[in-house]
Amino acid sequence: MKYKVKCPKCGQKLELDDDNLQHRRGVCPTCDNTFYVSELLENAGYQNAQRPSAPEPDAAQSSFPQSDDSESSSNDDDAEERGGTSSIFMRLLDVNALIKWLDSGRIIKTTAGTMFQFFTIVQAIVCLVFWLLSFIALKNARFMDGIAFLIWQVGLLYANYMAFRVQFHRVSQIKKLPDADYVITPIIGLLLTAAGEACFVFLMLISLPLAILLGLGSMISSSGPLAGLPFLMCLPFGGSQGLVPAMAAFLACILLAFLFLIITRWLREWLLALLSIATDINTIKTKIIKQK
Repeated sequence: MKYKVKCPKCGQKLELDDDNLQHRRGVCPTCDNTFYVSELLENAGYQNAQRPSAPEPDAAQSSFPQSDDSESSSNDDDAEERGGTSSIFMRLLDVNALIKWLDSGRIIKTTAGTMFQFFTIVQAIVCLVFWLLSFIALKNARFMDGIAFLIWQVGLLYANYMAFRVQFHRVSQIKKLPDADYVITPIIGLLLTAAGEACFVFLMLISLPLAILLGLGSMISSSGPLAGLPFLMCLPFGGSQGLVPAMAAFLACILLAFLFLIITRWLREWLLALLSIATDINTIKTKIIKQK
């Protein structure tokens, strides 16, 4: 019986017969590659081909002749090419693969992740524009007003930068969420985490510059250019500036930072708990259906 195989290294077509099966290993005449005959036959689909019961020693090798049937080889190549084209065409029309891809939620995760990344970048650009425009306040500022304002501006820029970095990192994780039956709930959980952590970082970093701004402002006049700026956050203290409003603003920022972090984490944990319960219910239902 003739067996048509290919060299696993160079792809040269070879012909084996029953005499070749007596050897454990063979050598390709084209590339001198050594291979095991049994493995080559199994890879070629000849599962029933067997060696004689009394094989020769392992050192024995057989050099197999190349296939001289050029017409048969050409036909095989044409058949493989047609099969490959047909396989690609069938994949394009495979609805099951498309449905499986939609069920995985990858399109939702990829779109949501990209959208929130873009939204974070737009937020950062808008904040940067307002930050640059706020330097107009230095036009008529006195010396101490200017010092306090510059400290505030540096702190505000750093706080915004770190907060947006945290937010961008968190929303980027949406694309990396594992495939599961539930897609939207983990995304909402990540968004809550991003919002809470971004607010926490911003308020913690801005607390000290704000306290310095409110404290230094009282050394001169409450009618300077700083007193009219809306982001001074001194309105809850009657618009006054000084040591007491500065300390109160510092403590308020820290308190709000932890409050945002705790609330968003608490909401995320509730969402994940509900998701875990729903997943367990689906698992139990699946087991019951399989038992029936």
